[in-house]
Order: sequence, then structure tokens, then C-alpha cells
Amino acid sequence: MELRSELARNRISASRVAFAIGKDQPWISRRLTGQVAFDLDDLDAITQVMGISPSELMAAAHETAKKPRFRIPDRTVDLECAWRDSNPQPSDP
Repeated sequence: MELRSELARNRISASRVAFAIGKDQPWISRRLTGQVAFDLDDLDAITQVMGISPSELMAAAHETAKKPRFRIPDRTVDLECAWRDSNPQPSDP
């Protein structure tokens, strides 16, 4: 959901939002992870705390959904080699 991104962009913690609307951190965490759905009253209260309108949140979600997403095909990588060579130093062979 775009809500998590909006919180990050505005540098607002989920715990702070939950506290401001009279909820606890596990309550908002379950909703941000998709375990439980937000209802419209929840979203209205949250967007008020964030200083945006629910329609602004929905517009941002719509824009995010339109962006292409890229997947990297599954492949086996030698992690030791990738780690060792990720930042070569002059003393490296």
C-alpha cells in the first residue's frame, strides 16, 4: 500500500500515527503488512494526522501502481565471490 511510502516520505513513524489516532503499534503494523484491511474511518484519521486528504493518498497509490516493476530472474550466485569482490582494495589479488 502507498501509505507506508507516504509515511516514509513525510518522515512520520507508524507508531506515531497509531498513537495519534488512539491505537497501538501492533494495530497499525498488522494493517501496513496487509494482515488486516484498513477501513475508511481508519484511513481518514490517518490522513488527517499526516496532513493530507484521503484522495491525495489514493492518487499517490494510483501513480505508484502505474510504474513498471522489474523482476530479476532467479539465478544462483556465488555469494562469497560476490561479497569478496564487491569492494576491491589495492591489496586484493
